[in-house]
Amino acid sequence: MRYWPVILLLVSSALALTYRVDPRGGPLDLEERVAGALAAWAGAEGVEVTARPTQDAATVIGYGSATAFGPDTHSLTVARTEAGRRALEVRLNPASPFRERALLHEVGVLLGLSPSDRGIMNPRFTHDTPSAPTADDLNALRAQREVVPEDVNRDGVVDFYDLWLLAQSFGRSGVNLPADINRDGVVDRADLALLQAAYIFAAPAETPPATLARPPQTAPPAALPEGEEAP
Repeated sequence: MRYWPVILLLVSSALALTYRVDPRGGPLDLEERVAGALAAWAGAEGVEVTARPTQDAATVIGYGSATAFGPDTHSLTVARTEAGRRALEVRLNPASPFRERALLHEVGVLLGLSPSDRGIMNPRFTHDTPSAPTADDLNALRAQREVVPEDVNRDGVVDFYDLWLLAQSFGRSGVNLPADINRDGVVDRADLALLQAAYIFAAPAETPPATLARPPQTAPPAALPEGEEAP
């Protein structure tokens, strides 16, 4: 049997993602399951999802070795660079009882979403986890397509707090990092240059956006017993 790769095309956002399906190491109907996962995500208003075969793809969806996963790890998406080309590798745990949910989650990642604490984008799967993207998941996908990439904290303006978040993430690598503005898998000077070009110079608001995590506070030094001096 010949297994064809698949192309994912987001027409409304002018974004084309290609991937190929490799069913080795697990149930051989993975290509059909991927198509079903794509159809499940197609309900977001303003986002059209279509699929077609291709022979050349930088992203692969397949199975990993069950022994390589921890007891609570159902899937992984790993970014890598080969010959200057960014690639994504999605590996599903073939022994997981939540393979369908994990596949829906990873397709959401390929569409640009980050893990969340609710819906199918919550990677802590249980039997109560929805078996399809929720309204919140679909709204997040639509909002993600409409957002300005330089607006790292998604508050509607590119300002000091976006710079602060980029600084906190500088040097990190991974998939769908909010501060990875050019989506090359690493937060670096290229992202800083893009943010600088869109930056609106103004004094920061006295109250940070609710979505912005405050930096850890340093506890004051403990008082010394009476009669003792600090070294």
